[in-house]
Amino acid sequence: MPSAEQFAAIRERLEPLSSFVPQQQAARLMLGTQRMFLQSASAFGQMRAELIHTLGSPLARGVLKRYGYHAGFHDGHVLSAEYPQLDTEEQMHLGTLLHEHEGHARIETELEGTRVDLANGVLEIHSRWHDSIEAEQHLAQHGRCNEPACWTLAGYACGHLSYLLRREVVAVETACRVQGHDCCRFRVGFREDMEKHFPGCADDFRRIDLDRLFRELEQTVAAQRRTISELRVQLGAGDSGEPAAFAALIGQSPALRRAIDIARAVAAVSSTVMISGESGTGKELLARGIHDASARAGGPWIALNCATLTESLQSAELFGHVRGAFTGASSDKPGLFEAASGGTLFLDEVGELSASAQAALLRVLQEGVVTRIGEHRERRVDVRIIAATHRELEDCIAAGRFRADLWYRLNVVSIAMPALRERDNDLLILTQALIERFNARFARSVRELDPEVLRLFLHYPWPGNVRELANVLERAVLLCGGERITLHDLPERLIDWRPPVEFEPTLASVADSVRQQEREQLVAALRASGGRRHLAAAQLGISRATLWRRLKRHGLD
Repeated sequence: MPSAEQFAAIRERLEPLSSFVPQQQAARLMLGTQRMFLQSASAFGQMRAELIHTLGSPLARGVLKRYGYHAGFHDGHVLSAEYPQLDTEEQMHLGTLLHEHEGHARIETELEGTRVDLANGVLEIHSRWHDSIEAEQHLAQHGRCNEPACWTLAGYACGHLSYLLRREVVAVETACRVQGHDCCRFRVGFREDMEKHFPGCADDFRRIDLDRLFRELEQTVAAQRRTISELRVQLGAGDSGEPAAFAALIGQSPALRRAIDIARAVAAVSSTVMISGESGTGKELLARGIHDASARAGGPWIALNCATLTESLQSAELFGHVRGAFTGASSDKPGLFEAASGGTLFLDEVGELSASAQAALLRVLQEGVVTRIGEHRERRVDVRIIAATHRELEDCIAAGRFRADLWYRLNVVSIAMPALRERDNDLLILTQALIERFNARFARSVRELDPEVLRLFLHYPWPGNVRELANVLERAVLLCGGERITLHDLPERLIDWRPPVEFEPTLASVADSVRQQEREQLVAALRASGGRRHLAAAQLGISRATLWRRLKRHGLD
């Protein structure tokens, strides 16, 4: 246990950390990712009085202790996530500061009698709680009584310490202002030790299943982080005028920026667009960005992978059919062209269309009408077509598998999506962004790649492009046992892969490249947001705390 001087030094060190409580975002008070709220002390006292009157003191005490337990448990989790650099004892002290900031009481640890040696399983804390809000309200509602009444405060201490120590901790109030004392006094220790001195002290928590609480908390936090990540992308798109799909195409390489610039330009008109590129390069994201940036953004967006349909189903899916047109056609069904009227139809892998489907598609592009299979009535449609392919369609035309006239109609504006291996150092930017995304989704804290993994990533040709990189990193973040992804976290096919020619860039040059790319990305985001950091963070899809750390690292703060 630290001496009085050491405790004062720890408190002085932690005091500035608590300045983040609370952060206000419009009508939301946030503690990290956890929403908080302020309430009237007298309203809290009235609620306690109602519980005591309705349930009786013993049951009301249990409800309020468990309520306090959950509050302390969740605050402990959020503080640990916000300040992972602090050790357990420092987290314990930070929790007392937070409790003071929340207006519950001022906590003073009594050095005499307090023993904390977590390595040897020793926990015995004696403390004074000055100006307890709960004692104040109990006195106002009920006057003096013979039993301690700071039930919520006791539960909070139990929950906070149980989270930090991963063991059941019990706080017992040994003296209370409602009994006439000048302050409230607590003794805190592990449940099995406290039961020896205060038999039955843990009975009020008998409904709490610590393992279940941890599971539920992990699931809740993971869901919240997914929601926050999605909202950040959406808010970033709204603030900057950039469609979310364009914002999701991360990278600074000239080839990628040129593809996005062409897409932005063509979004303003209704010309047909052909996007070429290998599988996994982000062709559908680019197409969705064109739709979202166009005047058709309010209309339907429908995407079809032509390779997933058999030849017999392609025409029926695209153009619709009437009842009895073929076996199984039990009712009339409109096709995707009708469903997409007023919006955009994205035809991925258009090179896989059958000859009959190609002929019908050409007619739609020329005349703007479709005819359902089994009927002769023409139906007018207003659809923008964006097509994509990973094939060289000129070769397919030469082989007689694709119509040249359809190619000319589709290829009014062509955009080439570069392969990942052609995107300079975008791999490094993408890797960091994907790690942060999966950290948020799975509540992990992976920070970097092992040097051997980084070297492998730079050599590997990534035939599956960004999709393959995302799949590899998602698996690695899930399996990673610490803050650094190692070779053991990668699929065997990557570990076993060997480059045809050895090429070993120095780690120093790789690190310099990573830093330069990150710095350029930060500067671009700040310029685009007019220097408003919260908008820059949203545009980059990161938290403001992460943005601040990166700015400081690059001397941009």
